[in-house]
Amino acid sequence: MNRSEQARLIDELVPLQYRMSARDKELFDSLHKRHKDDEDLDAEAASRLRRLHDFYRPPKSKKELDDIWNKMTSGSKKP
Repeated sequence: MNRSEQARLIDELVPLQYRMSARDKELFDSLHKRHKDDEDLDAEAASRLRRLHDFYRPPKSKKELDDIWNKMTSGSKKP
């Protein structure tokens, strides 16, 4: 995992800390502290960070993205 991806994942999880279980929050706090100390995460820590990100911020499906787009464009269909 490169530094920019690590920063992106952590930045996206920071506002979601209130939703985390106590165990996940403790894990995230340790990963966040390592990130603040400019420490690169090893493979195991990186996989844990990805798991947290996938659980608390799941990827959106194409249908969900299309619905969001339609709401933003006042329901008009793409040409």
